[in-house]
Amino acid sequence: PFVRYWVHNGFVKVDSEKMSKSLGNFFTIREVTARYHPLALRWMLLGTHYRAPINYTQRALEESSDRLYYLYQTLGDARAAAAVAAAAYEAGVTAQDKDARTGDAGTEARTTGKGTVP
Repeated sequence: PFVRYWVHNGFVKVDSEKMSKSLGNFFTIREVTARYHPLALRWMLLGTHYRAPINYTQRALEESSDRLYYLYQTLGDARAAAAVAAAAYEAGVTAQDKDARTGDAGTEARTTGKGTVP
């Protein structure tokens, strides 16, 4: 690949103020990842254009954490729904294999998937 690293070219701001030791609003990434998951921090950082200043706020990081949780929850729900669909399909195929019982195939597919999708 042409580019291997992402480099931010803007200032980091904390609650709309420039981050600096003299203002007392300086912290390290280790301190942030001790309180939040590193992927939540990455999600927040990737939401900023590389030439724009990053405005670090607790609220922005909490929103990123919530969005990341929602993404993983949705992914888990989709996997569960796919598993139920596969089981319903297999039940329908099994019923079809028993002398082409199309009525039983539909019933098996419906009852196998009923009430198991979150």
